[in-house]
Amino acid sequence: MCRALLFVWLCSFAGAAGGTNIPDQIDGILSRSAVAGNSWTILIENKDGSVIYYQRNPTTGLAPASNTKLFTSSAAFGLLGTNYAFQSRVYYNGTLAGGILTGDLNLVSEHDITWNTTVFSASARAPLDHIAAQLKAKGLTTISGNVQCYGLCVYNLTSGDSLSSYSTQTLNSNAATAFVAALAAQGITVSGTAVGQTGFSPPGVLYYTHLSSDLTYGGKPLRLDIACNPMLKVSHNVMADGLCRHLGWKLSGTDSYTAGAGQVVPWLKNAAGLSTNGIVMNDGSGLSHGNSFSARQCVSLNRYMLGAYYSWGVCLPIGCVDGTISSRFCGTDGSGQVHAKTGSLSISIALSGYVDNKYDNQRYLFSFIGNQASIDQASTRQAIDDCVVLMAARGVPISPSINAVVGNSNGTSITVTWPDQKFVRTGYKIYSSADGLAFGSAITVASNAQSYAISNLALGTKRYFRLTVVSSGGESKFSRTYGASAGSLKRALIVDDDDRWQFQTTENPTCTNHAFCAIAGQNIYGVNFDTAAHQSVIDGTVSLTNYSAVIWLCGEQSTSDHTFSATEQSLVGNYLNQGGNLFVSGSEIGWDLDRDSGPAAADRVFFHTYLKAALNGNVNDDANTYSFGPVANGIFGSNPASGFDNGTHGTYNVDFPDVLTLTNGGVASLSYLGGLGGNAGIQYDGSPGGGRLVYFGFPFETIKNSAVRDLCMSKVLRFFGLSVAPTLAGSYDPNAQTTLLSWNSSPGLAYRLQFKSNLMDAAWQNLTSDMVATNTASGFADPVSGVVTSRFYRVVVAN
Repeated sequence: MCRALLFVWLCSFAGAAGGTNIPDQIDGILSRSAVAGNSWTILIENKDGSVIYYQRNPTTGLAPASNTKLFTSSAAFGLLGTNYAFQSRVYYNGTLAGGILTGDLNLVSEHDITWNTTVFSASARAPLDHIAAQLKAKGLTTISGNVQCYGLCVYNLTSGDSLSSYSTQTLNSNAATAFVAALAAQGITVSGTAVGQTGFSPPGVLYYTHLSSDLTYGGKPLRLDIACNPMLKVSHNVMADGLCRHLGWKLSGTDSYTAGAGQVVPWLKNAAGLSTNGIVMNDGSGLSHGNSFSARQCVSLNRYMLGAYYSWGVCLPIGCVDGTISSRFCGTDGSGQVHAKTGSLSISIALSGYVDNKYDNQRYLFSFIGNQASIDQASTRQAIDDCVVLMAARGVPISPSINAVVGNSNGTSITVTWPDQKFVRTGYKIYSSADGLAFGSAITVASNAQSYAISNLALGTKRYFRLTVVSSGGESKFSRTYGASAGSLKRALIVDDDDRWQFQTTENPTCTNHAFCAIAGQNIYGVNFDTAAHQSVIDGTVSLTNYSAVIWLCGEQSTSDHTFSATEQSLVGNYLNQGGNLFVSGSEIGWDLDRDSGPAAADRVFFHTYLKAALNGNVNDDANTYSFGPVANGIFGSNPASGFDNGTHGTYNVDFPDVLTLTNGGVASLSYLGGLGGNAGIQYDGSPGGGRLVYFGFPFETIKNSAVRDLCMSKVLRFFGLSVAPTLAGSYDPNAQTTLLSWNSSPGLAYRLQFKSNLMDAAWQNLTSDMVATNTASGFADPVSGVVTSRFYRVVVAN
């Protein structure tokens, strides 16, 4: 038996349910021979931790190399405060009169980590020169004794040096020598020698106090959060170790790594909320091979610090921009988007931080730590970078996707199916709705489930579904909303081909998924329908030929996502060649397939042959109006004029509605009002061959008047031969002397109620003016007087 076919096609991005998922791609990268033997701790999550994209031994501690600096700097921010300044004090031990010091000048530094060329590129001596200048301003001219340095005076060591390789006395002696030179440059005479001492309490009278914030870095006072910028950007080992020791001394009175770690680890647990199980912290820099942190601890710390301290995130190196990853991620989506701390030892390569995805406005946190006795550093870095850049690409899933929602053949149940996208999960939650707007409580399903069915539905019942994935960190965003109606009669298929919405960050800044298919479903009456992602059509999960009609919604799909791929063109072309009915809408289909330059020859052939349209020049990419009206002789001839969304009516701003030129038998059905004018809609009746077509140059779901949407859909279905003829029922109320008439109806269609007093009468008479249906059931009460003995009624579709 021949079946009339209706197809609604919604255009979308081809990455949601198709292609290799991110976990499989990462597994493939990490299976490369040069890195396959590495031990890993890895974790990738979204910003709030509700979605876990990948994990491998996430709680296993490994040597993190310089990722240790993340923990040292974070604890310093929390324990000392971002405005904290390192203090150095000058004492004179002897007599001071007339600018002449008879005795020693003693300088004590409380671990000022900034005395190096990473901070002061012109000269590491800049802080000592500043102190000397202040002493000169106070009148000091002569020192008869020694110049001595106390505390921890770390002067002019490079980022790759090891603080542990030097004794405190040696470091202080080197600093004292530089201080003598700084004094001499100010004209202050020193008769004694430069001496390195130990301890933080030098003898003498306090003469001058210097704060690191008396000087600047990058034009900002050199407080703690500014000092951590060069420390983290270049991964300065000496600065980080000095900071760790300073935490121990400042907060417990002991200048040691152990004392510093003794402050860091409790802060991580009590303030930042991390699980500190398994942490081993032997220094502040990460040079120790015995340090141990996990990817979970790195990601959790990043999340806390990015929320609590904006200036901490600024300190992280940026891919292809600055710091230790200035030459990495160039030419990829990670350029300028990856913010992360590196780590490098002979046994360890690490990278932990975050990536801001420029396509979807999402932030993804990650940590990769790889260990091996003699690690292949270059190959491990490359593998990590190749994994991280996946999270910067276009099409990272923000939630699970739905393959399809389909009414079962028994007519009383509906099944929703979804793919396994390899989210790390404890289960899924399904939400059901009768209208696609108000959803009930979540239905929890197992983590290995990929379908769910709802049964015992009355014929014609509509149900809409959305899906989330649940992990130990919470619940993801909602999937797109798809629906179906229960019934075993003629069925239409709504095809979701609108992936671009996720990436329209101006209009959709939080990147929520859309419910545009549900809008189309609510406008379908008298015909059962299903909904499917276009990927499910491509992979054959859903076959167009099973449907009496297809409704293909392309939204604003354009060149970035492509409206009809070569595979989709083939499937749709075959469907139409077999007599199928296609209703397609979208604002940039013409631009994608038929602009002046760019489309393939096959794209143009498909557009001209099957969609019966041509763009006829790039000027027609934008009708420059939001209004349309019916063409007198088209299928919408009696419709009122209306408009589509300019961004203020609940869907989205239709930026570039295509002006359509007729080809290959296409007939105008809608025209633009204002702007460029021209054709907004095309119809094709299937002659001399092929199926029937209705094509809108703007998205159907954006029609701002719901009654007009109802009317348009009803007339499309009627054009396709799918609308259900009204069935009239009636009863007579003798008390009220009224005949009560009722019939099934499609909202938007006008119904003409007629009668005869005798079936032999030549003509039917109109009982009342035409009535526009607003629901699936309509009625009329006909008052009849006692004189009338009989009446015969009929109802017909008037438009």
